[in-house]
Amino acid sequence: MSKIHIIYPDIDTGYYPNINHGIAFLAGAVRTAGHEFSFDHLTHYESPDDTAGRALATGANIIGFSMCHNQRKWAKEIIGSLRAKKCKALIIAGGIYPTTDPEEVFRYLDVDGAAIGESEITLPKLMNAIVDGSTRVDELSGFYFRRADGSIKKNNIPPLEADITKLPLPDYSVFDLGKIVKESGGWMTMLLMRGCPYNCYYCCNSILMNLYPVKKDYFRVPPVGYAIKLIKQNLGFVDGVRGIVFDDDLLCLRSDWFLEFARRYVDEIGLPYNINARAETLTDKVIVALKESGCRIVNIGVESGSPEVRENILNRNYTNELLISVFSKLKQAGILTSTFNMIGLPFETREQMRETLKINMKLKPYRGACFYFYPYPGTHLYDICIENNLLKPGYDKLTGYFKEPAIKMTRCREKDAVNICERLRLYLYTRRLLSSIGTGYLSNILYYAATPFAGVVSRLITGDSWLKRWVRRFVYRAAVLKREGEDKKLENCSRGLIFK
Repeated sequence: MSKIHIIYPDIDTGYYPNINHGIAFLAGAVRTAGHEFSFDHLTHYESPDDTAGRALATGANIIGFSMCHNQRKWAKEIIGSLRAKKCKALIIAGGIYPTTDPEEVFRYLDVDGAAIGESEITLPKLMNAIVDGSTRVDELSGFYFRRADGSIKKNNIPPLEADITKLPLPDYSVFDLGKIVKESGGWMTMLLMRGCPYNCYYCCNSILMNLYPVKKDYFRVPPVGYAIKLIKQNLGFVDGVRGIVFDDDLLCLRSDWFLEFARRYVDEIGLPYNINARAETLTDKVIVALKESGCRIVNIGVESGSPEVRENILNRNYTNELLISVFSKLKQAGILTSTFNMIGLPFETREQMRETLKINMKLKPYRGACFYFYPYPGTHLYDICIENNLLKPGYDKLTGYFKEPAIKMTRCREKDAVNICERLRLYLYTRRLLSSIGTGYLSNILYYAATPFAGVVSRLITGDSWLKRWVRRFVYRAAVLKREGEDKKLENCSRGLIFK
């Protein structure tokens, strides 16, 4: 039996620390294979020596780091402490950062190896090899390793498992679920599908898809029965779950699958839930099924209010008219809406940024989020930023998407981007707060009244403040209570056509 200890830096991101599904799936795979798994979720900065000391005290054969690009500086400090303490364990980097930029990982971090891609199959094989010695560790597929001379040995990347029902179930017990669910007002996040077939220029999905020899296997949808089984197992990890947040990119992409899922979900789960969706996938039938199966909030990536920016910079081709139509239909169905938005994109003008604020004021979402664009290595927009020298000094020190623009503004001033981002956050925040108490129609009045204080409000809602934590719990609980009230009204009503 071998043992792995994974360290997950999740520090100063602007979000409340939440579940990492990849780590949960790895924990399930490692434990199913008969090995030990321990975990350190770093939600606040602490001395690297303390983190390294806890890792060494586990006696693990492997110390792993799961991270994205903008959390790597924390890993660097901890690895430095591990090396100073003469760590004898194999130090491995994993997650989206080494998968999309593996060679840079070896330049930046003093690691022995990097796990590339999905690792539920390859990591247990590595742990088996450490125990029985039947296979040379540095020959294993799915990993790059540093040779003694400093060069990198690049092993092949094995095909994906096309049938995700064959993979071990996730183990979310490694997280402090009680605290996470409580801080979310009783909501738990889950993941049912894998991948995304779209090619947005800022997203890592296209990189991941091209990593594997059989690209059609990248977007994988489980049978409905398996998805229901997975949900039931996940709910068993913690008490007090009052709603589910599905983190899947496209739960509604395959409408036939979703309609069957919605029917069974009502009968076998019955909790309110939130999803992510693209506007193009929200047909009339899907919207009815969402409503009748208990969907509370649909999160939609608006990203930019400028059609020109969406088409030419983001590779997201939909019209503002479609967005307005879909949001209107969701509102008529009684489903709350949320928007994702980005400010500070390459070559973006002040007016294009203002269009993002304007479209949100037309859509009137229940809530939303506004991020500064962050270029991830390997993406099309990262290459554009490199070609045009757009990365700001200190770009590699940013740990989240809320503090400041990550790139140079070439067609407006940086303070224009900051001002519009703060104003959009203020608008979305007032919508969220007032809509939760049934007075959303007052949000425009409050927004204009509070505009001079947009910067202060932005810092409060993107930092780890008491106000942010309180509002988070309040609005999530309000969503559950509102749903429970609606359910009582509908007890004697027949179901809609979608369930007949």
